[in-house]
Amino acid sequence: MSKRFVYVLTLVCCMGIARADDSVPDFEWQLNGYVKDLVTTSFLHPANGLPTDNLIHNRINFKGYWKSKLTGALEIRNRLFTGYSVKNFQGFVDYVDNELPNTVDMSATLDKSPDVIAQSRIDRLYIDWRRNKFELTAGRQRINWGIALAWNPNDIFNAYSFFDFDYEERPGSDAIRVQYQYGTSSGLEAAVRTWVKGDGPAAACRWKFNLKGYDFQVITGTINQYAVWGGGWAGNIKTSGFKGEFSFFHPLVSDTVHTFSASATCMWDYTLPKGQYITLGVLYQNQGLSGASNLNLLNFNVSAQSLSPFQFTAMGQMMFPVTPLINAGGALMYSPAGNTLFLNPTFSWSVKENIDLSLVGQWLYVKWNEKYRSGAKYMFLRMKWNF
Repeated sequence: MSKRFVYVLTLVCCMGIARADDSVPDFEWQLNGYVKDLVTTSFLHPANGLPTDNLIHNRINFKGYWKSKLTGALEIRNRLFTGYSVKNFQGFVDYVDNELPNTVDMSATLDKSPDVIAQSRIDRLYIDWRRNKFELTAGRQRINWGIALAWNPNDIFNAYSFFDFDYEERPGSDAIRVQYQYGTSSGLEAAVRTWVKGDGPAAACRWKFNLKGYDFQVITGTINQYAVWGGGWAGNIKTSGFKGEFSFFHPLVSDTVHTFSASATCMWDYTLPKGQYITLGVLYQNQGLSGASNLNLLNFNVSAQSLSPFQFTAMGQMMFPVTPLINAGGALMYSPAGNTLFLNPTFSWSVKENIDLSLVGQWLYVKWNEKYRSGAKYMFLRMKWNF
């Protein structure tokens, strides 16, 4: 066998291997998820005991890809509730079973209270089709129009609560969405959510563009019998981040329930050379309450119109790496309404590559008779295994 023959044979084999590596199969799929155990203890009245809840939470995420053009997604939340709230709160099962603002029932709930409540819910179910600059998505999906970090007045389809730290994926909407991307940071988008009884459909569009290094967006539409318009920005002041959003809601019906409302937020964030991350922000809502109770901050129905129970809220947050595997930090919120303080210490430890341990506190203090007194106070211990 001559050397030239061996060389050609080797080259052909390498070309064949290269073609095999570069080839894209028609169909690919991906499966992952996690299992979490969250223990919640209330210190509201420690003299009367420490009510404790336990939540075992499993999430399964499946995605299938066909020729890089069509994507199908199915993500399921399986949750098992036990403990004090299941035994003592009569409406707890209704709270767990609530799918609003979505109208399609994609849950199966097993109510064996006062011992246990189990639920399986389809959290994402959509088909996404892409061709050149167009993208069409239909089904339960997350429409993420928020820019800021803690509060998002532009997140009109599926607002989330800063305090619900255990729902990392955040809520989704049953909607149809069309996107046209004509630049790296520029595009047009329109979305329509299914009809909610009594509130009508939600339909809105977004235009995003880049100007002088800043990303801007403008939104307008109708939601929950309100006409809404607003905007947001994200950019940098030297080496720090600067973001903000605002939205105005004008009622489309004349009654005492629907009134004009506005919300706006502005946030600044900065990362120090050693990895410490600092965030400062404020939120203003004209419809905010001035005399909220000490429980409202942790238990209220969040929406783009009502991201906090207070008219004005200020926040500071800092996170820092203790070691490469351990992070610590916390957030502080203050509202002049009742001189309310909220403390949110956090600690996380990456025990193994796929196992995390977190300890989170949510403590509320309200000034009364010139003294700060403890309100709702919770501690959360969470173990998470990713697969």
